[in-house]
Amino acid sequence: MTVIQMTAHAISGQSPPAGIAETMRHYLREQARFCDRLETMADLLPDGVDSRDCLLMAQNIVPLVKRAHEFEEGTVYPLLLSRPQLQQELLATLERLRFEHLGDEEFAGDLCASLRQFVTDRPSCNVESLAWMLRGFFESLRRHVAFEREHILPLVEGVAA
Repeated sequence: MTVIQMTAHAISGQSPPAGIAETMRHYLREQARFCDRLETMADLLPDGVDSRDCLLMAQNIVPLVKRAHEFEEGTVYPLLLSRPQLQQELLATLERLRFEHLGDEEFAGDLCASLRQFVTDRPSCNVESLAWMLRGFFESLRRHVAFEREHILPLVEGVAA
């Protein structure tokens, strides 16, 4: 039994807490806005990027991604898996999304380090590589967020209604 299945089993039969869909919408919007800011930063490299903004982005990237993932894995996925009619068809999808979360968190950590290096040692920073990393991260995260908005959120709204 996977962690997701165990968590779903532990809460099955309970009514869904209020606000799950709204909280999920909040995290999806927050991640989308963050992707927009990362794209702007990539477009402005190297000279148009403010060091303070860059450090702020570096400081917030990992916590933002982790908060959203913890909410999804700890609240959204168990809620969906507690519904027998959804459990079988969603199990593989939610496991795939959990795997994507691990990759996103790892990538976010690497990007955080690269953004800090850019601020602290610009002359030795490979700006093209940093721009490529930024684009790779926000494009991947946007695809993930779009999938969750189009496929997972409607299921949450249906269960939580």
